[in-house]
Amino acid sequence: QTAFFDTLTVDVAEKRADILKRAKQARINFRLFPKKETLGITLDETTTAQTLRNIFAVFGIGDQNHDFSTLSVTIPAELARKSPFLTHPTFHKYHSETEMLRYIRRLSDRDLALDRAMIPLGSCTMKLNATTEMIPVT
Repeated sequence: QTAFFDTLTVDVAEKRADILKRAKQARINFRLFPKKETLGITLDETTTAQTLRNIFAVFGIGDQNHDFSTLSVTIPAELARKSPFLTHPTFHKYHSETEMLRYIRRLSDRDLALDRAMIPLGSCTMKLNATTEMIPVT
């Protein structure tokens, strides 16, 4: 296949249990599919030659001096992004997952949702009535 996204599906047949055992020991996560003879491998721009060597080892493919130095990402022109992305200052201000989660939490805390505040209904009497007392009116 000439183009693919970031996840590969590998048919491992009856070797799946052994591969998963070695992967757990090597602290490598594979995606599990319902089909018992397949595994998913996700690669991205952070994948290094060492990562690939570790994956090969888990699959039982010894160090055969594979040349990963020519590793490159080729995106077909029709799939390449043509618009800018991640340009908002937020993406450059927070550099760790913790910082980003705290930022998201601050945004959440600023949200005045109906489940966190009194709902104005138009009269003081209606505001004081319990919800169950309002059922016959509705």
